[in-house]
Amino acid sequence: MAETAPLTPRRKEALWCVRENIALRGYAPTLDELAARMCIGRVSAWELVQRLIADGLMTADKYKSRTLRLTDAGHAALRPITCPHCGREMG
Repeated sequence: MAETAPLTPRRKEALWCVRENIALRGYAPTLDELAARMCIGRVSAWELVQRLIADGLMTADKYKSRTLRLTDAGHAALRPITCPHCGREMG
């Protein structure tokens, strides 16, 4: 696996959109739906998803629609971090 890039706001938004779509509807969004929700083009959405897959934060079945899933690492990336000093949630 390639070195994981920092989780940018856009990457975090993509993970959140997929997680929320699955939670609300019971299935993953298509690339077109993800692109529309994020206000980006389909190609940009595809590149973003491919990077998240390469980083081990998401999986998808090749050539099948609605198969995006967050990995355990993807779910962990969306969890807020608690400051050890003051106990506040950050991120």
